[in-house]
Amino acid sequence: MADVQCLTRTETLGKDCPRPSALLPLTLVLNAAEGRLMLALGAEGEFCFAQEWQARGQGVEVLLPALSQAMTALKLVPARLGRLAVVTGPGSFTGLRLAVVSAAALSRVFSLPQAPLPYLPLLAAAAANRLAPAMPPETEQYFWVMTHARRDLAHLQGFACRFAAGSGLRLTELAPLQSLSLEECARTLNASASDQQWVLGSALSRGRDFFVTLQEKRPDLRFLPSDFDHPSPAFILRQAVDLPDQAFALRDLDPCYARPSEAEENLPSIAAGLGLDPLAAARRLEELQNHSGSMSTEHFFTYSTGL
Repeated sequence: MADVQCLTRTETLGKDCPRPSALLPLTLVLNAAEGRLMLALGAEGEFCFAQEWQARGQGVEVLLPALSQAMTALKLVPARLGRLAVVTGPGSFTGLRLAVVSAAALSRVFSLPQAPLPYLPLLAAAAANRLAPAMPPETEQYFWVMTHARRDLAHLQGFACRFAAGSGLRLTELAPLQSLSLEECARTLNASASDQQWVLGSALSRGRDFFVTLQEKRPDLRFLPSDFDHPSPAFILRQAVDLPDQAFALRDLDPCYARPSEAEENLPSIAAGLGLDPLAAARRLEELQNHSGSMSTEHFFTYSTGL
């Protein structure tokens, strides 16, 4: 497992509670949206552990075994788990499915309610939280989150954040989630009139040359470095713990892909290569998606051809 690297040691928050209380049900967080596996476990005012792993292509071998090892080390039994929060995307198709399916298995076995955590609002909130000490109170800042989707394509969502004295941060959606070309992302940023704009996310490093040029044209845009690309497991846990009980339910969660997969876009040629009628394949995929709510094209071909 040479490609597996633990990026963070088990973290602890709060010196007054080194061991988890036996009184509070615990919230478990799973995140595999962008190449990193994250686990965190805790409750209100209480923190058990958080770990972050770089494990490309080996997420199945790492995620649930790491959870089991952590639970064993803390002498916790599954009955202590009270609810699950899952980062549902957008992000890596494989990573999102890994997190969602792992959570679904835990939910069904241990009757745990689940809640989705949209990824881009988490990134905006994490950035705002880090920058808050340097911000004047009662000011509004814009945060544009751009994560890598694929070559020359990014997920973009905008947020307005008000730094209010005494009431913390208030984050509201400025622009809905979209999958756009880098040029379209630049036009969206150029159309925003605020002079207090922050830009962050993995698309910046993946499209470095493009955004260096954009920054030269728009020096008022403040591009955040790559250490803002991933919210920490501990931060995600705090957001999950603060969710109201009604956000959780005994249901399976759907990943947010936010764009068609390359297999879906190339469905006609793939179907023809497998000896299937392209139009019939498209109809069959639509039927299965309408029936199941979501089905990837690779799963469709496995189902249709028995491969």
